[in-house]
Amino acid sequence: EQERLNLKISKIFPGYETGVLTVRLDIEKIIKTTDLPSEFQFEKSISVPIHSKPIKVYIDADEMNLGRKSNRPQILPILSDHLLVKYKAVKVNSEEESDISIMVKSESKKGNSGDNEWGIFKAMAECMITVTLTSEDQNLYMGTLHHIQGSDFTSFKSAGSKALNNLATQIVLTLLPEMDDVLINS
Repeated sequence: EQERLNLKISKIFPGYETGVLTVRLDIEKIIKTTDLPSEFQFEKSISVPIHSKPIKVYIDADEMNLGRKSNRPQILPILSDHLLVKYKAVKVNSEEESDISIMVKSESKKGNSGDNEWGIFKAMAECMITVTLTSEDQNLYMGTLHHIQGSDFTSFKSAGSKALNNLATQIVLTLLPEMDDVLINS
């Protein structure tokens, strides 16, 4: 195409040097002759190091414990650390400057109406994680978890915190591997 060779790399992992791309031209096969004019006597291969730019990620996390903003968020740090370590991602402050945006909504609710005969307070947690390719406003992944339990002998607030902690564990075990599969294979 206009004396250029266009090469499409179908899979590259953000943030990593992926090695060296070597292109070798077989001029004899391209021109379909073994009798080459002297103008075609040139270097027929070139090697170029390939580097990928770090992926820019915006995360909007809303973590509520029994209707109040959680004073010790548990899901955002886990998600952030995962993206920074696995993808060498860079967190940005706005969706507009990101490559992907991640929305996380998690909350805990009372699981029973009051302390029961054993004095146990129960709470249930749920979450939804949505990953969007910002440039195209394309939804890449959406995962949900429901009915993750937590209990405590002292209060609903503590039970809610434990439910959110259990939710964070389930996110690591189930949603992050699903999200990775989608991101790596997109």
